[in-house]
Amino acid sequence: MRGARNQTRQARSRMRSSAVAHDEALTLSGVCDIVAHCARRAGLQDVRPHVLRHTFGKQALDAGEDLVTVATLMGHARLDTTAIYTQPNQRDLERAVEKLSSES
Repeated sequence: MRGARNQTRQARSRMRSSAVAHDEALTLSGVCDIVAHCARRAGLQDVRPHVLRHTFGKQALDAGEDLVTVATLMGHARLDTTAIYTQPNQRDLERAVEKLSSES
């Protein structure tokens, strides 16, 4: 995990110095390239900026943050947009079944 953080810091540094050196804004494809590069170096596949955004929203809600706070953090104008992140994923369902099994 620490290695991935260092790589992310290095990527941010390269991103800032590249944008400043060329006096250009970072493009969406540039962000996608940086995320893909960091993901590959961390041994992850199919990681895109939206996946990171979705993960952030889901983990914030799972950690107990309220819907309004998460909506604000994510820049959502409508709570129903943020409510998408409250939908259980496969792992959530598996945990629920395990919890029920252990209580019996």
